[in-house]
Amino acid sequence: MYVHDRNTSTNRYPLFKELFVDIDKPSVLDYGGNQGNLLYFSKGDILECNYTSIDVSINSVELGKKEFPLASWYHYDCFNHMYNHNGTATEFPNVLNTTQDLIWAYSVFSHTDLDELVSTLTWLTSFKFKKLAVSVLDINTYELLQYFYMKRVNDFGKSFQLTDLQNKNYDIAYFYDNDSILINNSTSPKTKCKYFISLYDLNFLQSYLKEKGFNVMIKRPGNGYIPFLCIEN
Repeated sequence: MYVHDRNTSTNRYPLFKELFVDIDKPSVLDYGGNQGNLLYFSKGDILECNYTSIDVSINSVELGKKEFPLASWYHYDCFNHMYNHNGTATEFPNVLNTTQDLIWAYSVFSHTDLDELVSTLTWLTSFKFKKLAVSVLDINTYELLQYFYMKRVNDFGKSFQLTDLQNKNYDIAYFYDNDSILINNSTSPKTKCKYFISLYDLNFLQSYLKEKGFNVMIKRPGNGYIPFLCIEN
């Protein structure tokens, strides 16, 4: 199962610090934490004993345990379109410490459907926390559409037409390997993909989540391409 590389392009700690600037030496729940890259790049700002990671990749979890044995690690063996095709878990892991200063998820809900985003937010907000920030992708950001378009051209030799997404009012776009399925509801089949990307109209998403009981703010740290859904207690 996939393990994300560590290099300057995968260092998300500056975004984390910008969003959570006012909390020093926090306890952190990293949902989709891979092998602990956030902890690694924090260079001690996050204490190993205060870090909890949850990931669908057993390889990532095992590597993280070896490198950071004082942290807490959980394998969430659920189905994921890209990273865990054989996952069968129907319940979230039994995390021992449900009190966390900060809850963070980067590039997780860009690979799940809307139903999973809602169910996971429901679970995460059952924790006692101060701030939560999870990234999503904005369907109205042309640079992102161009990036994913070119990845599919390069990897598969064909792709959806970029014009399919321009000047149209789609609430959600689910991208599969060779083309895109554009829908305005929260249903997506459990298709096994090399790439599965979901993008949202942020006005739709904020309103939809408000109906579900989540009062989210939209923040854009760093270069502004990646928006975060933020909740504070």
